[in-house]
Amino acid sequence: MKALVSIYMFSFVLTCQAQVSDLEIHFLKNIEFLGYIIELGDPSNNDPNHAISKLIHQYPENSSKKSLEEIFSMGADIDYDVFISLMHSLPDLPLDPSYQVPAQQATDLGFKSDAELNFIRTLVQKVNTFYIESGFEKIWTDLKPYRDSTLLQLTEFAPYDSVIKEVEFFYGSSFPKYEIVPSLTIWSGPGWGGTNAEGNTARFTLGPIRFTLGPIEKDYIFKMEGFQSLAIHEFGHAFANQIVLQHDTELKETEALFLPIEPDMVPQGYSNWKTCIVEHFVRAGEVIVLEQLKNSSRSEALLQEYRDNRKFIYLDFIVQKLKEYRVANKLGYKKSVKAILLDLHDYYLKD
Repeated sequence: MKALVSIYMFSFVLTCQAQVSDLEIHFLKNIEFLGYIIELGDPSNNDPNHAISKLIHQYPENSSKKSLEEIFSMGADIDYDVFISLMHSLPDLPLDPSYQVPAQQATDLGFKSDAELNFIRTLVQKVNTFYIESGFEKIWTDLKPYRDSTLLQLTEFAPYDSVIKEVEFFYGSSFPKYEIVPSLTIWSGPGWGGTNAEGNTARFTLGPIRFTLGPIEKDYIFKMEGFQSLAIHEFGHAFANQIVLQHDTELKETEALFLPIEPDMVPQGYSNWKTCIVEHFVRAGEVIVLEQLKNSSRSEALLQEYRDNRKFIYLDFIVQKLKEYRVANKLGYKKSVKAILLDLHDYYLKD
């Protein structure tokens, strides 16, 4: 018990220190519950005898609950990033029985019509019902010692001020606050980046991974290697998404560029040109910022990995153009994006 108290107090001190630099690292119960739902539907290959696995799966009967089946049925076509944004925006579970998702919040998540608003409200009710039926409150409580030790570990190798400042310099803007939300239950991807509903916090959610170019790590392990580039990448979404998606005309005119890479992009979760080109720009920013931070080996390795193995075939072009417009000539990021979209059209699509 004394050791756990020490871990908790030390992690609390480190988290407070991070807040001084406008960076906060903390767990969220709603995100852990989303990971739990995903785990029940598509189990990870973590060691079933691991202490965390045993705590997560202490109620095997939950996998056959009707409320869980209804969540899977309704949420089958919702992207992870939308579901994560939804869970971030909800009050802590369990919800008050009278709670309804506000109309503006639903609109911000892409649910705009009356039918879509009713759909997302019903889905949230199902999530709340399953939360209560599942006994997840006890799982959340039982996992606290592991959250405390993970906070301690992650805070020790959180991105330094210099990293965030370089990201801000590259994109030409900043956020009042930066937030990292780790998860012991979400294993299905390295991270999801974006902003909060108010747009004043850049954040990313991450599961236990090996921060390398290799596969997801097993058994709830977080490792130092690659954490810097992951932070640059996921925080980059908070800056790039909103800017790239403003250019409706240019995105429409370059839409045909998605066709040759669609078979490679869809399995990675990029089902249309907008999500694909946003990812191109975020990865280009990651490559350039790492180079600016004098981490050339990592920058070059990522460029090769993304281009050759992940099939982001326009990445070289975008990196070079960003270096020309943004880095060398100090053109604003928004103007650089527009110019590059026009260049992509002229280079690849003009007769």
